[in-house]
Amino acid sequence: MIRSKLLPAAAALAVALGARGADAPPAPAPRAVAPAPAPAPDLERDAAVWAARAAQSDAMLRQAEAQLARAAAERKRADSLFERGAIAAADRDATHTQERLYRDAVTESARLARADQLKSEPLQEQVAFLRRRGGADATGTLAVDIVFPDAARFRVATAARDLVEGATSSTDGVPATAWDAARRGPHVLVRFPAPHRAVRVADAADIAAAEVLVPLPLTREPGGFVLVRDVGRVVRFTKYPPDASVLFQEALAAAIPAAR
Repeated sequence: MIRSKLLPAAAALAVALGARGADAPPAPAPRAVAPAPAPAPDLERDAAVWAARAAQSDAMLRQAEAQLARAAAERKRADSLFERGAIAAADRDATHTQERLYRDAVTESARLARADQLKSEPLQEQVAFLRRRGGADATGTLAVDIVFPDAARFRVATAARDLVEGATSSTDGVPATAWDAARRGPHVLVRFPAPHRAVRVADAADIAAAEVLVPLPLTREPGGFVLVRDVGRVVRFTKYPPDASVLFQEALAAAIPAAR
């Protein structure tokens, strides 16, 4: 009874996931600097499409996890019944097979959800920087206060995050005064929209990259480091790759004086 009732459902889910995976695009390769934004209507349309797709993939993952939980409970019940001689070995084995099928389905669902998320996230962030939504912005001070045109903010933000993610050294517990001091000199400040992506910190918990402050110049004091702040926590990142520094400086070429 257990075998006949549960195996077809598990097999059907596995087939459905296989079909879903056939048309799923591969996760995009990492890019040091994003291309210039597409025209706003096309960009926002694509962002909306991928947001919906990512939400659908996440819902499928939640469904697969719930089905796996039920299958695991059914397998445990079957094991107990078999130990008491209430069901045959074939029926018990069927529940084990079913659980394995659902576990495979969860693995595949998680892969698809992650691939869609990797495609959706940059698009949502690009729209946020283009429209200054969710607090997203890129500003700074060189000889004068500067801002960046709509089409350039996302590129600057991506280049700033690449400095952080490429850094091989980090220090937690940096005092807030260090942030304030860096703000008083030449710098670029990027505010990222929520949800904020986490970046790794050596010997400490990850930090959400809510704000990234890049003191200038990048290659000598007072530069040579990048600060990341989330609420009251500040982390200092150093030893970033030279190519990341070059890409960031190229992105700075779009800076224009802030209106007074």
